[in-house]
Amino acid sequence: MTTGYLLSSLLNIAGLTQKNFAERMFASPSKVSKLINGNIFVSQKEAAEFSAHAAHIFATEIFEPNCYIKFKEIFPFILNFTSRSDLFDFLLNALLYAISMDQESEYEAGYGSAPRDLNYSGM
Repeated sequence: MTTGYLLSSLLNIAGLTQKNFAERMFASPSKVSKLINGNIFVSQKEAAEFSAHAAHIFATEIFEPNCYIKFKEIFPFILNFTSRSDLFDFLLNALLYAISMDQESEYEAGYGSAPRDLNYSGM
């Protein structure tokens, strides 16, 4: 699963537009679009901060009783989240994993050890 696919799926589940998500992430809509389309990637340096911020936004928007049902199309297993914190932890790890898979893919594709970075915190 790519970061772009995961973000796109989570945006749909949360009912957020790319523009609204970008504003809440303090990024431009263009950068979010490029990330979703796989044209840029989150750097290893920013992965933790980006993932925590995005997970917080999604957990806030998505959490409700039985919200785990909404994830059946994107995750191969279903967990029953008992709190917003449980959902946050799950999404944080899912985002970190997707980012690391993108970085590994980028490296293996021959782009070298410096993947194209996303600096979501500014232009």
